[in-house]
Amino acid sequence: PPPPRTQGNWCALKSAASDKSNTSKFEMRLEAEHCASGQFPPNSAQYNGSFVMKIGANGGSRRHVNERAIALKFALNDQQSFNVKGVGINEFGRFAVCGTFLPLGANTGMMELFKWYTEYSQPLAAPAGQAKKAAAPRKPRSDKPAAPRPTASSGERPTLQRQPSGRPIKVPNKNYDAGRLSHEMSQMLAILGKLQKEDVYKWFAEPIDPVALNIPQYLDIVKQPMDMRTLFSRVQRGMVQTHTVFADECRLIFANCIKFNADNTENRMLLEMCKKIRDRFESEYSTFLTNLAARQQKEQAAAAAAAERAERQAPSGAPGKGKRNRSDGGGGGAKRQRSDGGGGAGMSSAAVLAMEAKMRQ
Repeated sequence: PPPPRTQGNWCALKSAASDKSNTSKFEMRLEAEHCASGQFPPNSAQYNGSFVMKIGANGGSRRHVNERAIALKFALNDQQSFNVKGVGINEFGRFAVCGTFLPLGANTGMMELFKWYTEYSQPLAAPAGQAKKAAAPRKPRSDKPAAPRPTASSGERPTLQRQPSGRPIKVPNKNYDAGRLSHEMSQMLAILGKLQKEDVYKWFAEPIDPVALNIPQYLDIVKQPMDMRTLFSRVQRGMVQTHTVFADECRLIFANCIKFNADNTENRMLLEMCKKIRDRFESEYSTFLTNLAARQQKEQAAAAAAAERAERQAPSGAPGKGKRNRSDGGGGGAKRQRSDGGGGAGMSSAAVLAMEAKMRQ
């Protein structure tokens, strides 16, 4: 069968949809490589789409808006149709959809969706012609009247009196200190930030709440829960101090997901996203290990070179200990031997002291 494609019209209000002048085109599609064989309509987190937006009071100009990472889930209901739920992203922010899908044939049907935004990427502009609301007057910090200020002609220097603030005092978090993180753990947090961006539906961002999600058996199956926020906090508090421990706990996030959720049609979107983020982590972590090995090898080579230079610059023997042979400066072949213990027999004490001072230098 051809890849699924949904085309139709959208309108800001359902009551106005009967007038075609109030509607614009939209589309959702799924590429063939993401289609599950034998399933219609297919659940997937790989839908893409677009819609046309009219601009101006009379809709004279139009704008094409692309949408990505659309996840749609179809659940069969009692009326032989499907309940539809989904989420997605476009340039305005994150949105959610819900509605119904009525099959009309083996590969065709009619779908009605309602869409709303759950998070905006930028503040929405006020409608054209709408006056900007005046800012509300600031509430005074204290009910006490301000002390009168002396005028410049009085010759007195004005003084400022501190007024009490009604805002609560923020207690500093003593455990947070980014300067204490090693270069290794800073790199791990950078990898975690990339994974958080991949988790567009925030399925792995927060701890699992078995009560809110109505899965009381979760803690019986998953013995060590883990999520991205908890892992970030553990790194900041110094509970994870090596990249190996970080890697183990990060892998635990995805292992728990695969362990608890059965590989079926209902969980296919979740498991696809889980494996996608897991593969991204393994790729980033492998790059980190390669760079770490190269840096350690470079540091070892630099340390060996420094030790070799220090050894070449060091004197051959420590002065003032034992016996040594010294060649006379007169160019003669004769050599003499001197013991440092009792001074030279044929030398004056002043000459011995001068020689020892020169040797110490």
